Amino acid sequence: MRNWITAALIVVAGTAQAELIDRGYWNGWNVMVDTDLGNGCLIQSGRDGKSLTRIGYDALKDQGYLAIFNPDWKRLFDGKTYALTFDLDGRQYPAEVTGLRVSGVPGAGVTFQNLAVYDEIARSKVLSVFNPDGIPVFTLDLTGTAEAIGEARKCQAEMSGS
Repeated sequence: MRNWITAALIVVAGTAQAELIDRGYWNGWNVMVDTDLGNGCLIQSGRDGKSLTRIGYDALKDQGYLAIFNPDWKRLFDGKTYALTFDLDGRQYPAEVTGLRVSGVPGAGVTFQNLAVYDEIARSKVLSVFNPDGIPVFTLDLTGTAEAIGEARKCQAEMSGS
């Protein structure tokens, strides 16, 4: 499980200009359907007051993704890769992320094939992201995320017809 986030490191296509359908609100997260990703379900939050975080499923490519957007991250450019470390309650996962934009706001995303990543996020209390120098660039309280991920899984089951 240690290398879950480095499994697939490509642009999170679709998250930048997605058409999203809101499915409800659970514990600080909106559950949504992304029609640009084959009706893949996701959770989205701006709970830190500045950043937009998306954790979702790309039904077209059968993979998960995590994307974070922040207006202060002006040094991130579309398509360029960056080395970051994701930390879930002290468990660190080095990753290469790809620069993205949503409504002109810079961000970074990573994809993964191992969908057990959702369980790892759901069990965690805090998500932190560190730059290559070990400086924290993002921290998110994950309280209530497990319930939101559960709702997104229900959503995906409905969208997949299973």
